[in-house]
Amino acid sequence: MAKGESRTFGILGVVKRKSTTIFKHTDTKVTVAVEYIRTHATGGIGVGDVVKQMGCSRRTAEMRFASLTGHTIQAEIRNVRMANAFALLRNPRQSIDGIAHLCGYDSDSTLRYAFKAKTGVSMREWRRQNGLRSNLIHS
Repeated sequence: MAKGESRTFGILGVVKRKSTTIFKHTDTKVTVAVEYIRTHATGGIGVGDVVKQMGCSRRTAEMRFASLTGHTIQAEIRNVRMANAFALLRNPRQSIDGIAHLCGYDSDSTLRYAFKAKTGVSMREWRRQNGLRSNLIHS
């Protein structure tokens, strides 16, 4: 780059920080559950794993979690996985075929279905709409 020359780069997206989630009240078991989900959702955990971390019955865990977050434990797991999928899709060098595994989904088709249900478009189309053409041959 020549001296005095400037470059402009576009924004790939806004990342919501974990610390910005604010609960109406505090519940240490729910806080533990949310942190566990955020650090392990991409590893393929399920609701049972989260309930075990909370140390109470499944019904109690679900009720406490929903009362503070406004959604179920499973919805939180899906939200974290989907947020990770969006982050990976913003990287044009990341192959679409590898994203499901990196996000904790059992298969590519499971992620593709969930993604289309959430956005109304395929992952490939979402990339095109957001100006993120892949640099890979198989994306």
